[in-house]
Amino acid sequence: MSEQPPAVFRKGSRSAPDGYFRWEAAGLAWLADAPGGADVVTVLDVAPDHLDLVKLSFANPDPAMAEAFGAALARTHDAGAAAYGSPPEEWEGDGFLGPATQLLPLELRPSETWGEFYAEQRLLPMLSMGVDSGIYHRSDIALFERVAHRLGDGEFDDGSAPNRIHGDLWSGNIAWTPRGGVLID
Repeated sequence: MSEQPPAVFRKGSRSAPDGYFRWEAAGLAWLADAPGGADVVTVLDVAPDHLDLVKLSFANPDPAMAEAFGAALARTHDAGAAAYGSPPEEWEGDGFLGPATQLLPLELRPSETWGEFYAEQRLLPMLSMGVDSGIYHRSDIALFERVAHRLGDGEFDDGSAPNRIHGDLWSGNIAWTPRGGVLID
């Protein structure tokens, strides 16, 4: 008796920028590679306009499932990264952040310290985009720049090694299945 192929969930967008789905697949593979880490959905195929994933069966989570997922996610973080701001293995260049309908650029430049990374690659670019889109007023710039300066000077660095993280982990990026929590995005 031959084994049935897995059911497929297709995530697609004709408007996604070039490389978006390869970026997402590289991130999922990097997270899945963490020894003993969080369960990650299996990628079946990657194309310019879609990503095929194993279709999951859903279940209501319980406290034990949530606790087990949290412990596995901690092991994912402990698997480390080459540097702060480094991309997933098998990926070169910058990435993307946000929903496929409104993607933002995500700088990925390896940095020696967390403060330098966060100030230069997250806080200041988001400030610039926020000012351009009217979310932040020009009067907010000085405050953000003071915080960025403190970050860049290492005021909040604690010497910890870089962690392997899911860049935008929220409840919509976890599927609860009979086997527990699974990272899906």
